[in-house]
Amino acid sequence: MENIKKIIKEILTSIDKTFLFRQYFFAIVFFFIMSSMGINSFYGYIVLIINTILYPFAVLTFDSAISFIMDNQVFILPVFLMIFVKILKFCLIYVFTILIAPISIIYILIRNRIPNK
Repeated sequence: MENIKKIIKEILTSIDKTFLFRQYFFAIVFFFIMSSMGINSFYGYIVLIINTILYPFAVLTFDSAISFIMDNQVFILPVFLMIFVKILKFCLIYVFTILIAPISIIYILIRNRIPNK
């Protein structure tokens, strides 16, 4: 049990606190929106809770992949289109969090265990 606490602390301390706070805020808001839509099953709530806890890690993976692909290019888009894209991104990441987040957690653990040169 002590080992698990150490791993969780290692993961959480390696991520920026403001990033975690902002992403958990959005995840909790989305959790309340989804739960108000009438989820009737116990397992549905379990999946929502797991997605809410793991959401910041999925965002970290997604943002890293997009920044690698886009290579600091800037697109100028209309505001309403950008808001729509942000909401779509948020929903897709939240839905697939349970699949994306383990990649980020494994990456963080490997990165922290490799000594800096």
